[in-house]
Amino acid sequence: MRVLVFGKTGQVARELQRYDGVTALSRTDADLSDPAACAAISAETETDVIINAAA
Repeated sequence: MRVLVFGKTGQVARELQRYDGVTALSRTDADLSDPAACAAISAETETDVIINAAA
């Protein structure tokens, strides 16, 4: 299973990154104020699950 996590440095995201198949994006990687850009990133990564762990 491939997981995409928006947010990288918080407690939840750090724990998720311990597992294989998890890609975590920081604020510089994905601008959450731009939904179209986030949708494009999600489509490009071909993930099975998307988690928003960004605060």
